Amino acid sequence: MNHLCEIVLTFVAVLIFVSQGAESANCKKVLRNLLKRPPPSTIIEINLYRRMARYSCQEGFKLVGKEYRTCKNGRWINKEEPKCLEIQCGRPEAIPHATFVEMSSSYKKVLTYNCEKGYTLTGSKRRRCRKNGKWSKGPKCVVTTCEPKQLVITNGNVSITDDQYRAGATLVFECNEGYEIHGPETITCLDRGMWSARRFPYCIEKRCPDPGRPENGDRFGSFAIGNRVRFSCHFGFELHGSRERICLENKEWSGSLTTCQDGSTNCPVLGIPINGRKYGSKYNYRDEVTFECDDGYVLKGSAKRKCTKNGNWSGTEALCKGRQNYLGCNQSVFNGATL
Repeated sequence: MNHLCEIVLTFVAVLIFVSQGAESANCKKVLRNLLKRPPPSTIIEINLYRRMARYSCQEGFKLVGKEYRTCKNGRWINKEEPKCLEIQCGRPEAIPHATFVEMSSSYKKVLTYNCEKGYTLTGSKRRRCRKNGKWSKGPKCVVTTCEPKQLVITNGNVSITDDQYRAGATLVFECNEGYEIHGPETITCLDRGMWSARRFPYCIEKRCPDPGRPENGDRFGSFAIGNRVRFSCHFGFELHGSRERICLENKEWSGSLTTCQDGSTNCPVLGIPINGRKYGSKYNYRDEVTFECDDGYVLKGSAKRKCTKNGNWSGTEALCKGRQNYLGCNQSVFNGATL
């Protein structure tokens, strides 16, 4: 009887072993097939002893479902297979006064922001879609302002069109009577938060140019608007032209060029034009004198004059006029030529 029982138990054990061996072989096949042909964008690791598979995803994808699956009797216990879906950050939240061009919202993609006119971007202008499916920190668009300026100018005054100094705000400069602006009359706050000029203009006293000092003579006085300059000649010389000249509001001198003559030369002594230069100090027959103007001035009259046998100079008096004034005086000529 005992011998019979031992035979039965041995037979059952053999059946169990055979059954387990078959089950193990089936699961190994399932696991190996999965390893050979994993789902898209999926990384598979297998444990044949435990009949288990571990799922993970390639970069840029996230796992949806359980990480582990177990095989039994050649079949999966949890039938629903995990999936790797592309990481998407979706449309980012709106940032006031900011715009961006939406290219893609998938992993590692970058959005580049710009601010509307009148606003300045602070923070990084780029946002990246991160592996957690969220965008990196976004920038801000703040009202563009320029550095406040002290609204003081010596011998003048300054006004501002916007006391918040926002983009487009303009500083307006004016000078007191008897003074004129040196530099721009207005400075504007630009869209990039900088003033259109680095330095303030300043007010300078209105003055006429140096009227010159006659050869063999002297000059006395100052050049401010309304002031007078007086001329005199050395002993033995006679004054020709204006003995006194007044600085006018338009910064030109009244009267005519002053010279000192002694009658010892064939031709009269020629003076130096205001805002110009004279080359030559001989005034007899066939002598020549040439003239040039300072930068910013245009010569009106003859650039070269020659002393003739009759005691007169060839050409006409040389005058140096400001370029703008000269063009203004001749505008009708240019217009006539154009028309």
